Amino acid sequence: MSGDWAGVRGLNAGCDVRYSAVGGLFPRTALALARAALAGDAGRATEALEPLWALLRQHGGLRVLSAAACLTSEPNVPRPLRGLDEAARRDVTAVLDALQLTT
Repeated sequence: MSGDWAGVRGLNAGCDVRYSAVGGLFPRTALALARAALAGDAGRATEALEPLWALLRQHGGLRVLSAAACLTSEPNVPRPLRGLDEAARRDVTAVLDALQLTT
């Protein structure tokens, strides 16, 4: 199972393994989601993270989480990948602040 925004559905459907880019940067958040999913109570937690899921769907998990991990003007993904532009980086910062996500 892959795709952070669909991870809870995968766990609820019986997936044995879930790969999470968000879990690499925000392990407590990912663990809380997994525990809620396994307890059958992940709806609110997943919905609360929708602003982050929207950014991941729009820009791709690697790029968004790279920007979240290193919010500087310097490139932080290897070529040929392109990092997020300044406007998208501001969106990432705003969502992380609103969701109170910290590493």
